[in-house]
Amino acid sequence: MVKYVNKSIVLFLVFLLLLIIVPSTFASDAVDNQTVVSSDEQIEISAVNDGGVIYSHSGDTSDVLTGSNDIYFNASADSDGKGTQSSPYKYLQYNRLTSGCTAHFADGTYNLDAKKGIYSSMTLIGQSAQNTIIKFNGIAFNVGTGYTLTLKDLTLNHATVKNFGTVSATNVIFKNGVAVDDTGYGYNNAYGGAIYNYVNTDYSGYVTNTPKNTLYNCTFLNNSAMYGGAIYLPYGELSISNCKFINNSAHWFGGAIASENECGISITGTTFENCRSVDDAGGAIYAFSTDLEVKDSIFNNCSANFAGAICSLNSEMLISYSNFTNNLARYEGGAIYKMYGSGTVIKSNFTKNAALNGGALFSDNCTSFEIRNSEFVSNAATGFGGAIKNIGMGCGSRAGKKDQHSVGKPTIDQEACRGCKSCLRECANDGLIYDADARKMSIDLEHCVGCGRCIGACNFDAISFMDSAATKVLNCKMAEYTKAVVDGRPNFHISLIVDVSPNCDCHPENDAPILPDIGMFASFDPVALDQACADACLNATPIANSQLGEHLAEPGWHCHHDHFKDSNPNIEWKATLDQAEKIGLGTREYELKRIK
Repeated sequence: MVKYVNKSIVLFLVFLLLLIIVPSTFASDAVDNQTVVSSDEQIEISAVNDGGVIYSHSGDTSDVLTGSNDIYFNASADSDGKGTQSSPYKYLQYNRLTSGCTAHFADGTYNLDAKKGIYSSMTLIGQSAQNTIIKFNGIAFNVGTGYTLTLKDLTLNHATVKNFGTVSATNVIFKNGVAVDDTGYGYNNAYGGAIYNYVNTDYSGYVTNTPKNTLYNCTFLNNSAMYGGAIYLPYGELSISNCKFINNSAHWFGGAIASENECGISITGTTFENCRSVDDAGGAIYAFSTDLEVKDSIFNNCSANFAGAICSLNSEMLISYSNFTNNLARYEGGAIYKMYGSGTVIKSNFTKNAALNGGALFSDNCTSFEIRNSEFVSNAATGFGGAIKNIGMGCGSRAGKKDQHSVGKPTIDQEACRGCKSCLRECANDGLIYDADARKMSIDLEHCVGCGRCIGACNFDAISFMDSAATKVLNCKMAEYTKAVVDGRPNFHISLIVDVSPNCDCHPENDAPILPDIGMFASFDPVALDQACADACLNATPIANSQLGEHLAEPGWHCHHDHFKDSNPNIEWKATLDQAEKIGLGTREYELKRIK
């Protein structure tokens, strides 16, 4: 009996040993060969995630990913694979971009199937910027607060990045992006055709995140938005180096870049070309309450109503070693418009820029504005003809210009107002009130300082001054403002009599010149200078096919024997010189010395 039991125990132990050895061998084979062998067939194991290592169905060890963070795509693959290097995905589905992944894309075009939320840092790497293309119509990537989206060597076509966190892009092309509203509030929320920074606020209204963007060797091409054609920053930081912005546009402000509310922008070695603000300010850059530094950059053929290239408001601006060429503003600041805050321009060149006022630069109510070692060549301004008008209007503040032109504050025609809020963005004194229910603007007379900037911002002629000053009063006020500017200061004045316009040259509808070009006049006395210029014009022969020539040729025309009044009978130019002489600005008597 005992002997039998011992034998059974031995046999049982041997059997157990065999059970332990055989499965262990099979398990080892499964890891090495990616298969489990049964008595009848091989059973494949497909894409099993085991402790951070992904196994594919292939027996080739090169098909095994080194970690779960690497994913591969190839649009030219014969079939849709498993996301490995040897078996890449063919199609870009948002759920294939897994948390924390590094996605590698071979050259080709990838149509993203849905918006991808980035809630862990993610990297997308293409084979080449020109030929690796990700397409999506709208906001393609939504970068969460505290996370980073890194883009390298690829193109985003029609695809916008909405950024709560950080965007880092190197050698990336952002093209054809059109800003869309994903908030449900309408087109006014369409910001940033390529990159749209977004902020979170707490219950007290404080911003709780700081979106950041670092862009190197990137190109922004043909992007558009209502605000910030390529990039919009309501808050945050933007660093740009060695980039290009070409053919970007905004309907309102910031043809390429728009920023507001305590942002910081640093731009180095970047080109802005053919960028445009259609109906507002900043053909290339609009920076409100934003410290802006631009170095070694080029601005060419950009345009806007105000600030053909750069509009800087209520902030510090530093421009150095940069070139501005052929930029255009309909009203003020052909290249740069600076209002409030400080501005510095160092070793920069301004060539062939143009505006109604301030062909190259226009500065308004700045705490300081300094220009050092810069060159200005062939910049043009159509406004401010004559020494007294140039000084009195040109050196007057916004409030001063209003005071000269009017005796009241603006008013808004409620029927004409469209509620677009273009004027609201230009008011620095809380002088405007928006009625959200009626979608109309109104003037807050208590806070309005009468600067008149809202009038220039309105595209529907809904804003005007309550009372216009008589022409004679206007001319007298210009003399008084001129007196305030030059009194007690050394001054010398130069006037060119060229392209003498039929109306005040602030009128954009001015016709052909009424007189031939006469030449250059100079004097230490602005009154004598203006009198000599006026006399030279009165002695000149009118151009036949001009407004003046046509009036003189009309049957029964009452000739005033004054070229200016015969061109426009409402002109009161003599009142300026009379008042100027009366207040001691200068004398109307002069001796003309001709230099040939």
